[in-house]
Amino acid sequence: EGQYLLEKKVINDHCLLVSALGISDGGTSGVEKDEVISYLKFSRPIDNVSQRTVDIAFPIVVDENGNYECQWPKDPHISVYFPTETESKLGFIVQGPYRTTPNRSSIPAEDADNKKLANETALLLRSCLIELKNAGKLNMSFVKVLPLSARNFDNFKLFYPLYETVKTLFMNEAIIPCKNGGYTAAKYAKITRPEKLATLFTDHLL
Repeated sequence: EGQYLLEKKVINDHCLLVSALGISDGGTSGVEKDEVISYLKFSRPIDNVSQRTVDIAFPIVVDENGNYECQWPKDPHISVYFPTETESKLGFIVQGPYRTTPNRSSIPAEDADNKKLANETALLLRSCLIELKNAGKLNMSFVKVLPLSARNFDNFKLFYPLYETVKTLFMNEAIIPCKNGGYTAAKYAKITRPEKLATLFTDHLL
């Protein structure tokens, strides 16, 4: 509960920065608090007749310099204009005209039309990442929410094409953010865990 203002900033013909600004009532604590919820939303048309689209929305925080910090979504369920009960296993929100069961409780992963929409969403994800990179906005916060493990789709395979797309893109394109700026492909990258090790080893040592 509270008062909110929705703002939409047009980035281009297929990308919006949507922000909900407002004050919540604080619930049982009675303390009001400011809230800013922002989403970077990308769209891809799937036909020329009904103007239907598949969409990807990254929950983000925008800092004072206009940089994006991607956040894990609180509700990562698939949306069919409204959220369904099917968890996407993705670190961002996906939306499209998917076929659902009559009670909207699930989205059949083996449905042929749903598979086509998932493939369209995979193409959209690829173009999103390339566009963010070209704008200098792609950072490790986005990488961390990407589908990087095939095991996440063992029980729900609908969005496995997104994993395959990211894997191919990372292996063959300079898309992974580097510590000192710029981007590289996975076959040339040295990835450290924990991240602090990256400050220990110089480029010369690597």
